[in-house]
Amino acid sequence: MLIEDNPPDVVFIEEMLAEEKIIKFDIIWENGLAKGLKRLSEGGFDVILLDLMLPDSIGGFYTFSKIQDEAQHIPIIVMTGFNDESFAESMVQIGAQGYFIKGKVDSNQLIHTINNAIETKLVEKASPKNTN
Repeated sequence: MLIEDNPPDVVFIEEMLAEEKIIKFDIIWENGLAKGLKRLSEGGFDVILLDLMLPDSIGGFYTFSKIQDEAQHIPIIVMTGFNDESFAESMVQIGAQGYFIKGKVDSNQLIHTINNAIETKLVEKASPKNTN
């Protein structure tokens, strides 16, 4: 699932994912937090690419926490337009499985980030200290 309000960013991400020849990505796009949360309730997602600055959210940590509350078993990769790696890394510290800065990622990096996020979440689920 892709939760992003900027159509050019959506096209850019779709084009990068289309470059992958081995894995086919089926992208479900929602352009706001409320629509993303509603769609998440329907299930069936392997990973979430989440823009942190959505028009119907106060942004950042709030956006992430709302999605994380509804998608505890789905890996979340945060996307930011700000060139602030420390902020993006802080999102990983509170539970995101990865991040990237829009405009500073290529298709190989994006696909690698998605694969790592899925693997990381699978390891978390399999951890004996995880009771969920």
